[in-house]
Amino acid sequence: KSIKMVFPDKEVLKDTTDIGQNSPRSEKEENFYEELRKIKSIDECITQGHHYMWTYQIEKAKKCFLLYKYEDKLLELLRVECNIMDIAISGNEKRIKEVLNELTALYNKVSDVEISPKDDLNKYVSNELNKAEILIYRCGMHLFLGNKFQTLKNLAEGWRCYKRLESIFEKKKDQINKRNAHRFKFGHGCFNLAFSLIPSGILRIIKFIGINPDKEAGLKALEECRQDDDIRSNYCILILALYTIEFEIVSDKACEYLLEAIQKWNKCPFFYWIGSIICWKYCQVTPCLLLLKP
Repeated sequence: KSIKMVFPDKEVLKDTTDIGQNSPRSEKEENFYEELRKIKSIDECITQGHHYMWTYQIEKAKKCFLLYKYEDKLLELLRVECNIMDIAISGNEKRIKEVLNELTALYNKVSDVEISPKDDLNKYVSNELNKAEILIYRCGMHLFLGNKFQTLKNLAEGWRCYKRLESIFEKKKDQINKRNAHRFKFGHGCFNLAFSLIPSGILRIIKFIGINPDKEAGLKALEECRQDDDIRSNYCILILALYTIEFEIVSDKACEYLLEAIQKWNKCPFFYWIGSIICWKYCQVTPCLLLLKP
């Protein structure tokens, strides 16, 4: 069951399953809804929801993203990301197919949006980025489930999305807003890096279908995305740290990024986990155990 809460400029659905429709809200709940009432724009909604996500307040983040979900499909995508984050932390494999279905349903919605670059360039780019990022997450879900064909299929579709966007960015870079540019760098970097790490035998095959990854360009894009300090920056820290652990000597920069992230997002376990892996790899047992300590 649910009730509608009317905000000054918006209606939001509040799930009341856990506290009952007629139960008075606690002081903490009142403070949370008071925070939501202060949100007056999509950007504010994304910023606040992002804060809840990375302080591991998943349910708060999902409710926050409800505020403007009909105005911007990115907010629906961020709600699904909350579920992905929850799966990654809890290890609840049973929910993977459920989230995959959510991603597919959202991809269909985004694909049905009719908008051209001539109508509104940034809305068009944002919609294309939504498609491409959904494909990234579907790759991860299929990879975890062992669906190799679907993983490669989504990778190829995602690559094509970013190549289309790349031509737009080359011609109209000055007209693209900062968040769209930030999101493009994230996806472009991810795909270039991911494809460059594919075994050489498979890489030769995919080059025949027009996929020519550039590892250095991928790493550069991810580093620039990290510096933006926006909604994809934390993912870049994790990806760059994992890449460094697996393929290069661990640099001081990777450790510095992780320490900064731990200080800023001290309730999110991902940075602690990656930090502990680095410590373990270099036989620093005590710091490793301290990072893993609840």
